[in-house]
Amino acid sequence: MAYIISIICIGTSYAIATLGLNLQWGYTGLFNIGVAGFFAVGAYTSAILTGPVWGGTQHFLNTTPWEIFILRVLD
Repeated sequence: MAYIISIICIGTSYAIATLGLNLQWGYTGLFNIGVAGFFAVGAYTSAILTGPVWGGTQHFLNTTPWEIFILRVLD
C-alpha cells in the first residue's frame, strides 16, 4: 500500500508541474522557466535528503553545496 501511495504522490507532483507549464506556455505563450527551476530545486533537495551520508551527519553538515553536488553526481 505504501508503494502505491508513493507512486500517486510522484504522479501528482509531475501533474502539478505539467499543468503549470501548460497554462503558462501553452495557453498564453509565455516562456517561464521558473516552474521548472522550482521543480529542479525540490528534486535536488529530495535527492540530498534521501541519499546516503558517507561520513555521518557531522561531515554532511560541514560540506559546501559544490562538494555535495560532486558527491551526488559520483553516486
